[in-house]
Amino acid sequence: MSSKNDASVCVSATTRMMTMSQGWRVGRLEVQGLNRNDDVVCVCDCGETIAVEQDQWLTGKVYQCESCTEWETASPVQRIIACQDTYEALMSRAAGARDRCENPNNESYGDYGGRGIRFLFEDEEHYAAVLWALGWRYGDERTTDRIDVDGHYEPENVRLATASEQVRNRRVSVVVDTGDETVSLADLAEQHGISPRSPEYSRLSSYVARTKQQAFNDILSKVAELAEHSEAA
Repeated sequence: MSSKNDASVCVSATTRMMTMSQGWRVGRLEVQGLNRNDDVVCVCDCGETIAVEQDQWLTGKVYQCESCTEWETASPVQRIIACQDTYEALMSRAAGARDRCENPNNESYGDYGGRGIRFLFEDEEHYAAVLWALGWRYGDERTTDRIDVDGHYEPENVRLATASEQVRNRRVSVVVDTGDETVSLADLAEQHGISPRSPEYSRLSSYVARTKQQAFNDILSKVAELAEHSEAA
């Protein structure tokens, strides 16, 4: 009886050694050997190298890398975009845009859904696909901008914009009337080396707003003064 058990143990050990030998294949994985932790090191047909714990490896349930498993279950849009980092970043932007339009608890809701701006893409993946088609890839510093700031989030009304372009397109963009023309404060600042994204620009914008208010108050005082003289005459 004991010899039969010994034989069974021997066969089991032999099987274990075979399935962990270099060159042995399971599904898309080819064994390269064991690492210092005695994990089974494999190369997937996609080129990715993974390490699988022996107990997990011997179940036979691991037959490809996680990337290949994710690819099998990926949506058509994920497969078109291909880069997971790009896909996730664009989906995050889509979720943010939708939330600003539809969630009254979003701190920016008042500037979007609160004033009638709607999210008119079919879904968040549609939004991601449009921005990808416009050329956005992971690491691109351009933001998403609505061409018409009073328009909805929809394919015909979105673009990729640099920070300075987006500043110029805001409803609250500061403009300066020089007497001969009206210019964007952002343009004026950049001509003198001040970035629209810098703290210096924020201080400049506040200064211009205060100056405009003071000028308006001075004009009102002058109007009142002249009105007084007119009545007296």
